[in-house]
Amino acid sequence: MKSIFICIIILIMMTTVTAVSEDYPINATTADGRTVVLYPEGTWDYVTSDRGQSQSSAVFEKPEGATSAIKSKKGLVEVWYDPSKWNLIQTSTNGDAEFMLEHATEDCFALVIVERISMTLETLRNLAVENARAAGSSVDVVEEEVRRINGRNMLVMGIEGIIEGIMFHYQGYYWAGKSGAVQVVAFTGSNLFGEYRQDIDDLLNGTMILAD
Repeated sequence: MKSIFICIIILIMMTTVTAVSEDYPINATTADGRTVVLYPEGTWDYVTSDRGQSQSSAVFEKPEGATSAIKSKKGLVEVWYDPSKWNLIQTSTNGDAEFMLEHATEDCFALVIVERISMTLETLRNLAVENARAAGSSVDVVEEEVRRINGRNMLVMGIEGIIEGIMFHYQGYYWAGKSGAVQVVAFTGSNLFGEYRQDIDDLLNGTMILAD
């Protein structure tokens, strides 16, 4: 199973920031005036501004067990994690992911992706969905809301899709601003997500944005 996950990681990293094609995505307007994004495989989705994401009233903070930290060399973020549950298996500025973590059971992974290019959160959100669709099929956004994480607003988004015949669940925190963009995304098999949900949430809640 671990070798399959590594192959999936490579696919994800290959499609992290690249556009789907020169012609896609295409913005279009529905008859009732709402804006949608059209994708090359024939699917579509509302753009963020039309989705009206809910704002969670809860406040999330770094867990007490998160005693180890990884800090981006680009200066935008640090992520605190529980070293008894997560192992740092990559620390590299090569490629799209600056850091990679593996759950102690080897059935769940997380990527920390940092960009210094300024963009809106709507743009980052749409890119994340587009890239998921480029890497797999039957991709759906199954969870989406804005949360207050360690004093900063971030978008939490859960995405499910099929890659190489396997149904995966991606759970991520997304932040974007004038200094750049941050994605902290954990993923595992959809059938295992419930088992890892708490550990994934704890990891994501260790995300601390350092940018203004």
